[in-house]
Amino acid sequence: MHIVTIITIAFYLSVVSRWHGGAFVKAPKQVKNFAWSLPFGLLSGLALNNVIAGIIVTLFSMLAKTVGHGGGMDLGHSPKEPGSGRKPEKLEYLILWLHGKISQYWYDALLLLVLGLFSTLGAAVAVGHVLPLAGALIAIGGALKPIAYMIGWAVIPDSHGDGDIDDATEIGELLTGLFAGLGLGLAWVCI
Repeated sequence: MHIVTIITIAFYLSVVSRWHGGAFVKAPKQVKNFAWSLPFGLLSGLALNNVIAGIIVTLFSMLAKTVGHGGGMDLGHSPKEPGSGRKPEKLEYLILWLHGKISQYWYDALLLLVLGLFSTLGAAVAVGHVLPLAGALIAIGGALKPIAYMIGWAVIPDSHGDGDIDDATEIGELLTGLFAGLGLGLAWVCI
């Protein structure tokens, strides 16, 4: 039964992550953000046995999905960077001092790491308060976001972005959700 829980959550978040990136049916970003955030809030509420905590984590996760990742998902493949045609992402200011000091590929990967961790932070802290291992699993799932995009760019280095899953960033979106879902699913089983 545990494997079904893990697979279901991983599948759900991979689909929602790809949907958030523009696939399937059009919907307001708030709806997509809620769909992403709900399982994180549900587990947090269950782990803490507190509905209000679950609502707070859901709202935090929804907010976390609004900070963007467009600046990093190209992993150095776009000439548009901070100061060259692209405004920094909201959380990018945390690492902006590194821009130009490391390769653009690793800078973008670091940006994805920061954003991936932030997207799972609320649940990682809430669930980690009850069981640190479960919180760490959630955080690791979020931290794998740069790996998801690295795989996408390794599989399809000549991406063209037409909306199907034949683009590096589309694979990155799908795998971001899969990895976050695996972390959340494993945490769910632990709790």
